[in-house]
Amino acid sequence: MPEFDSESVLRHPLTPEREGLPPSYRMRADAHYVDQLTSRSPDVPVRLVAVEEIDEPEAESPADAADLRPLVQSIAEHGVVQPLLVVRDGSRYRLIAGRNRLAAARVASLTRVPCLVHQVDEVQADVLARATQVRAAAPRIAAPVAAPVATASNRSHADTVVHVAEAVAAIRAAAAMLAGDISPMTRRVALDLVRAEAWRASWQLRTAAILEGIHEWRFKSLPLGYLVRQACEGFSSESRLRSIDLKVNLVDGDPLADLDEGALICGVTGAVMAVSGLLGSVDASQQVTLTVRRWPGEALAVEIAQDVVSPAAGVADRFFDRTWSDRPGGWNATIGAAVAQAVAEHHGGEAAFLTDSRGSTVRLTLHSTSPTRQ
Repeated sequence: MPEFDSESVLRHPLTPEREGLPPSYRMRADAHYVDQLTSRSPDVPVRLVAVEEIDEPEAESPADAADLRPLVQSIAEHGVVQPLLVVRDGSRYRLIAGRNRLAAARVASLTRVPCLVHQVDEVQADVLARATQVRAAAPRIAAPVAAPVATASNRSHADTVVHVAEAVAAIRAAAAMLAGDISPMTRRVALDLVRAEAWRASWQLRTAAILEGIHEWRFKSLPLGYLVRQACEGFSSESRLRSIDLKVNLVDGDPLADLDEGALICGVTGAVMAVSGLLGSVDASQQVTLTVRRWPGEALAVEIAQDVVSPAAGVADRFFDRTWSDRPGGWNATIGAAVAQAVAEHHGGEAAFLTDSRGSTVRLTLHSTSPTRQ
């Protein structure tokens, strides 16, 4: 592990709008969005709380600075992944659990951290604190002494947990909005948000299973165009929220192929996520076209194309690179491209990213007859 340099953290603090949140978070986790949703819903416990407003129990001994180094380094790189537990105490907050995270956040110069704000009495707060301590202690007892601090696999797992938790928080906030006296338009937007976040969380979990190699592959003869339409249907609420129009074009009818239904829908969705990420916040009609066609050599192809933005130089070389941390579209675009590639390869084909002067295309080729599956 590289030597921790607290000075470098102080020289490069996280931006105020995103302090305490993992850097891969996008609009739905930003402070203004969370505050906008929860301002109408005081029962929703997720809050970004100023560090200076959190008081620690007086009986607690100070955290060991040496022990905090790995945690400070992690927070400086990824933000606070697991929210602190606090209880409201007048105009301030009293810490229930997360003493080390709070101390590390202070060393990393964060001004605000994500917290679960509980409305409980003294007895209930003590129960929560004890329960948190038990859960935190269990992995340390079972873990081998020589276990590495982090691996690519458990980091990917942690990223998935964070983003699914983000989706759940947004669903709770939107559901609370629906219980209030709101306009028909606000109700429609809130419903779309609930559906989009539920769909997104489901897709993220299935994607994680595929990329981590724990998905059980099951192939059967299915119409490819039908599955592509299913992927678009799942994306429909997200499409309305982001003003993206998905169009399906069946060039050679709806050909049958040996396909894994869940994985294929997940892979096509991933390609849409990666392609739509390139669109950013373009103030124009945004259309993504999904074309199903036959391909030479007993294969089929699904092409996911946009002609709104011409990608910058170097995007083609990095499109399927899972280490590209600042890619357009963020973390969802990264795992989207990765799962699209994995699904194509498990169907005996490949994924390619093509660009031209008008836009870009992700092409997934799939064998229509079953080769030996991986």
